[in-house]
This record gives sequence, structure tokens and C-alpha cells, in this order.
Amino acid sequence: MPIPYSTNTYNTCFELNIFDNRIYDSLVYLQNSIKIIKIIPNSVITTLAHNESTLYLDANNRVIKRINITIELVKNIDVIRSRDSIEYFYDKNGTLTYTIINATPSIIDSTVYYYNVKNNLDSIVVYSLWEHTYKSIVEVELFSDYDNAPNPLKSLSGIILFKETLNRSLSTNNYKKYVRKINGCSTINIQWSFDYNTSGIPDFSSKNINYVSN
Repeated sequence: MPIPYSTNTYNTCFELNIFDNRIYDSLVYLQNSIKIIKIIPNSVITTLAHNESTLYLDANNRVIKRINITIELVKNIDVIRSRDSIEYFYDKNGTLTYTIINATPSIIDSTVYYYNVKNNLDSIVVYSLWEHTYKSIVEVELFSDYDNAPNPLKSLSGIILFKETLNRSLSTNNYKKYVRKINGCSTINIQWSFDYNTSGIPDFSSKNINYVSN
């Protein structure tokens, strides 16, 4: 089923969000893998044909590797412009602890997931290793203001396909404040308020968002 989507165009300190119902993700389920194809019509972005990601699953249906391919349309021919892979690592309890991103032979990013004493996600830190010697922090994400309600996405941790939902699935409870700090660029602050059903479960579709970027 096609899923309406937004696409992000990045450079070092710039992020462009394009929301258009003509942009969508098409999911193809294969044996032990899932292919995600982001379809972007030429009428939206003339040079980008689509992106493809293939997710590989382990015996517990957790994502263990993701291969991303960016394809540009050049003279009506699909040309692969970039390829990277992400490997996912879990502890003995099945909790996601870190990922390794191989962007180029000389640049490797490691994303580390930190949890508090209540097993709620506290922060995500992205480290970049250049030429296998120089290590720096390039991005930090902070999660706070947790409620005491059970997380309805917790049982799906490890099999979530999209980043925001994956981050939410990792905790016991539900965060209501998010801060993203991009090194040398900007800080993004988002706060949510949820409605809860009679069982005390948050209704994510009812969330009210306060978004601040600086």
C-alpha cells in the first residue's frame, strides 16, 4: 500500500521538508526482508527519481541491516548517486543499543542509544569517524518529559520501519519533549500533548505539537 510521505533534502546545515501527497512510500515484503521505495514524481522534484531502502530481518523479525540507495534521474535514465548501509545491534534483552552507518569508505557514523533507569530512551548520539582516526559528535537527540502510561508501540520495537515511530517504540513510557541538536547548525525543540483512552493508553493521532526551531 502506498504511504503518503514527506521527503528531506539535506546539506551540512540545511534541511528542506517537502510535503506532497504525490510523494509516497511503496512497501514490498520479501522473505526475511522489506523493500521501501520512495516514489517522487518529476512534477515535485525534477532530478530525483526515487530512493530505495532494503531492510533485512533476523529470526525475531528485528531489523539488523538497512541498505539505502539514492537514485537521480539524468536524461530520463536512473543513475545511482549514493549508497550507504546501516547495521543494527541489540543487547541480550533485545533492546537496540547502537547502529553503524557506512556512508563512504572513509566516513563511518555510529549512533548510540542511551536509556535511563526506567528503560526509557534518554538520548541518541551520532558519532562520526573520519579516516578511522578522528571521532566527533555530529548530532544529539534528547527525549524527556515522559508520562507514566504504557507505550503501545513497545511490543513492536525492532520491526518499526520509520525513524520517529522507531524512536517512540524503544521506551517503556511515552516522551512528550524532543530536542535535536545538530553540531554547528541549529536546535529543534518539539513538545507534544496527548489524549488518553479509558485504559490510560495515549492516542498518538490526537497529539498537539508545539514546534520550535532556532
